Amino acid sequence: MQLDLTPAQFQALAGRLDAAIIAGHYYRAGHSVDLINRLAGTTDADELASIERNVTHLEQLRVKPWWHGYDLTAWDAAIAVGRL
Repeated sequence: MQLDLTPAQFQALAGRLDAAIIAGHYYRAGHSVDLINRLAGTTDADELASIERNVTHLEQLRVKPWWHGYDLTAWDAAIAVGRL
């Protein structure tokens, strides 16, 4: 299937797709926040490793320039909890 789009139409479509992709990343990052908060205080080695992976994931996402208008307070709190 081929779409015959003008450059302006292509740019508008790309912007909406980018917004949907960013929203998806934001939504899925919430799963990392939930996991970190749920496992906080554990002493289990596997759970500690899971916390570390999810904190790293949030830290990597956190530095992206995409998050204008998104509330990242829960991310920052989960990162702090996971680093204790």
